Amino acid sequence: MPLWPVPVTGQTLGVVVVGAALGARRGAAALTTYLLAGLAGLPVFAGFTGSIAAVAKPSFGFIIGFIVAAFVAGWFAERAWDRHPVLAFAGFVLASAIPFVFGIPYMAFILNVVGGGTFGVSEILAFGLWPFVVGGLVKAAIAALLIPAAWAAVRAVDRTKKS
Repeated sequence: MPLWPVPVTGQTLGVVVVGAALGARRGAAALTTYLLAGLAGLPVFAGFTGSIAAVAKPSFGFIIGFIVAAFVAGWFAERAWDRHPVLAFAGFVLASAIPFVFGIPYMAFILNVVGGGTFGVSEILAFGLWPFVVGGLVKAAIAALLIPAAWAAVRAVDRTKKS
């Protein structure tokens, strides 16, 4: 969904799932590869875009935050939080919040310093946080339900192989 200056995508759900599936280090490495692939020109960013020019976009800070978010989701998964929906939800909400820690200040810098804007804190939050809160909670809930179900399926398959 096109919003300005940050588009609505399902990327954070993918980031959390990648982190939970691969673990902290490999999840962060996968998202670093994603970032580098996009900067190299592969159309992996929102709107099927990619180029070094992405660093000048207000939304690029969120992509940087994806690396840390995948690490955190993986950290929780390595401690088996992803096997219990309530713990998974708590961990995935935290992981889903991390891109905002990077993205909002980056967006403010690009819009105000690079772009010459005069956006205040309330406007920056209106652009880069408030439209995404409900969706972020929904995506964390989806991940919290999907990941434990996936682990249960893996355990069931493992049990049938041993029989």
